[in-house]
Amino acid sequence: MPSALDEGREVVETALRTLGCPPDEALVSKPEALPSWTMKRGSAKVVVGLVQRETIGEDALHLRVVAPVVVFAEEKREALFHHLLKLNAAGLSWCAFGIIHDSIVLVAERPTKNLEAEEVVETLRHVAGLADKFDDRLAAEFGGKRACDF
Repeated sequence: MPSALDEGREVVETALRTLGCPPDEALVSKPEALPSWTMKRGSAKVVVGLVQRETIGEDALHLRVVAPVVVFAEEKREALFHHLLKLNAAGLSWCAFGIIHDSIVLVAERPTKNLEAEEVVETLRHVAGLADKFDDRLAAEFGGKRACDF
């Protein structure tokens, strides 16, 4: 019987192939680590990986999709964060803006239990599409640089 990791890996690799992205070429993790892959859609770079999370007292494997959007400018930080919280509350649909170091990112995450390749495809398209949509807008309005320019 395949492990949750084997099943999760197969689902993600099937989704990547559906999007025309060869999984072996997109793989960026070290062999001893949980797998993660990267792909580009429009101006957005998307990282998709499998991560362990403790949920309700037990460990579970999760799919995590992250797309860097902008490296923010310190001088408009508060206004940017306020704007992003409003966008999150307005309903981005199964993802949210967040911060990793000095970058604004879009993040989607869910347990891999009952995960299907079609869900991964739609999540990747959705997160990448939003990152591609908002990188120019946020950089123009709040300063900083688009993540794709690095």
